[in-house]
Amino acid sequence: MAIRIPWTKYEVALLIDACVTFGSTQSTRTEAIKELSKTLRKLAIKNNIEIDDIYRNENGITMQFNIMQSLLCNK
Repeated sequence: MAIRIPWTKYEVALLIDACVTFGSTQSTRTEAIKELSKTLRKLAIKNNIEIDDIYRNENGITMQFNIMQSLLCNK
């Protein structure tokens, strides 16, 4: 079973930013999720966190993206 690493406040801020700005830019939702996944993985490596293929991958980011969009839109 994979170890769950809680999101930091900085990661959450990046998620919120991606949710808010993806519609106002020319990037699609898929591109925003892919870019956020890359950014979060690079951030973890920079902070000496050992990551695997699952860590902040696009599937997980998609789930978090959906949750955050629901919260931001009061759904």
